[in-house]
Amino acid sequence: MFRRLFLRRTRDADAFIDKGRALDELGMTERALDAYRAALARDPSSAQAHAQIGGLLTELGRFEDSVQAYQRALELDPANAYATSGLALAWTRLGDHQMRAHMWTAALDHYRNAAAHEPDNVDAVAGVGRALAALGRFDDASARFERAVALDPDGDSILLLGMALREAARPSEAEPWLRRAVARHPLDTTARMELALCLVDLDRFEEALAGFDDVLHTEPDEIGALVGRGYVLSRLGRHAEAVAVFDRVLDINPAQFDDAPEVRAADSASRKACAGGEDVAARIRAASRANERNET
Repeated sequence: MFRRLFLRRTRDADAFIDKGRALDELGMTERALDAYRAALARDPSSAQAHAQIGGLLTELGRFEDSVQAYQRALELDPANAYATSGLALAWTRLGDHQMRAHMWTAALDHYRNAAAHEPDNVDAVAGVGRALAALGRFDDASARFERAVALDPDGDSILLLGMALREAARPSEAEPWLRRAVARHPLDTTARMELALCLVDLDRFEEALAGFDDVLHTEPDEIGALVGRGYVLSRLGRHAEAVAVFDRVLDINPAQFDDAPEVRAADSASRKACAGGEDVAARIRAASRANERNET
């Protein structure tokens, strides 16, 4: 009798799971969630019902609740493939949420949990790399992006690997990956900018100038490319051209050089060279500060 009762409850639970799937396909998420909960009411040991609830909670953006549902499913059935991949996805989405909130360490923990559950999940592996990069751990991030590229040779981690290597002060290693990223997406501004900056790091200023000009051809007001162009023109000794570019940058954003000492130094050097040795920029700034004091 107990066996027949158990089998009936299991069949009842399976029927509600099927109903939940049908409702989910129709976009009736809340009603599908109710159906899965009804399945659990009839068979609390149904790993699949817990797993399906986890999937819906992920769709609803309730990632922490989703993680709990998937973990319960795996406690009941460790071999449940849907729960295994779903748990990795939920951890990854939690990591994405924390990244957007600039909570890098928490994001790293979530991505690592995802990668532990599904080691070949490229989003989880790349997520670990992104969190490490946000924490300034560029060498470690590069290793994770290398793994992500191995898993998905044509994916977005190609660019992320090049960027991490450049930030790790490894521009010679970064260059081929950045060129590969540009070849994949020739109009991607970030990829082209990163390649031009990498060429600056390698002191290949003529090539870098061509790179910045390429960006400005399609994005005439890209301020990063303007700053880069002015900087390399200064380094090439083309000071009058550099000053013209720097003036345009400062018209757009007068504070652009505040956190860029190398660019500020190039700006001053070019203005000094154009003035026959006099640092005109420094004199103008001093006069401006004096006027501000007089006005107060």
